[in-house]
Amino acid sequence: MQSTVDWMNEMSTKFQTESNSTEDVVTPAMQRGPGITKMPFQVAVLAVGVLGILANLLVLFGFWLAGRSKMNVSSAYIANHTILELFAVANVVTNFSLMLSGKHFGPTVMMNCFLIRTGALIGVGNYGGRACILIHTLDRYWKIVHPIHHRKYYRRWMSYFGMILPWLLGIVVELPPAVATTRIFPNGMCRERAFWASETAHRVCCYCLKPINILLILNCPFPH
Repeated sequence: MQSTVDWMNEMSTKFQTESNSTEDVVTPAMQRGPGITKMPFQVAVLAVGVLGILANLLVLFGFWLAGRSKMNVSSAYIANHTILELFAVANVVTNFSLMLSGKHFGPTVMMNCFLIRTGALIGVGNYGGRACILIHTLDRYWKIVHPIHHRKYYRRWMSYFGMILPWLLGIVVELPPAVATTRIFPNGMCRERAFWASETAHRVCCYCLKPINILLILNCPFPH
């Protein structure tokens, strides 16, 4: 389901760009951007999101049916990756639903603006899922290609660290830029990822901090 997360993440980025470019207009329908108001497009995005959630839940349900005794290190990595994807897709659906309803504020204004509307939580799951695949691949390479070295030096804490590390990487890479470049105005307007110190800082975040996100590299315009 990684391709589903990638596609929905790209759609969310486009929606945010449309919203940012028209936020000064009073009309709510125009604030959501012309592409979002098309019913078939809305249905398609929500359908893919729900399908992604159900698919990942089905994988986790399969692990639960198998029982803890059938779980090994490789299965644990796959389950962790599935949870990261589920986290990302669920937040994409939440973000898109808030955009359609126009309800970005209220008692949870800080969370809505800095975490949900910026796509920070989506990025944590998306980036963490890719990092989890990389760590899992390295672990399998070590065990299969160098089995003697693996038996000699492998420790159980390494697998725990390998499952926590993707979450930490996602948080470190996604949250600081999202929070630092987002502002809430006195009238309640949220402008996400629009206040960079310079264009250089924006490019560094796109090209250096997220080198494995090809969709972001191809769509990295400097906000004006």
